[in-house]
Amino acid sequence: MTPFEEARDSSNRRRLCVDHVVSKLGVSERMACRVLGQHRSTQRKKPTGRADEEALDSDISGSSASAAKTDIAGSPLC
Repeated sequence: MTPFEEARDSSNRRRLCVDHVVSKLGVSERMACRVLGQHRSTQRKKPTGRADEEALDSDISGSSASAAKTDIAGSPLC
């Protein structure tokens, strides 16, 4: 898991924790965030994935694989 994925997963867990406290204890989102130490902006802004993220990842991995087949000067390795 990449650091970005870990951070996204951590934010999701904190968001779920605030939602749980709000539903079970009947407190406001503002109060739950304050008590749990969560910034309200993290709670309110839902993460959006990029539509081209998978294509970008495959392009990056493809270019690194082709780059591994050439040396620094750009000539192909045997």
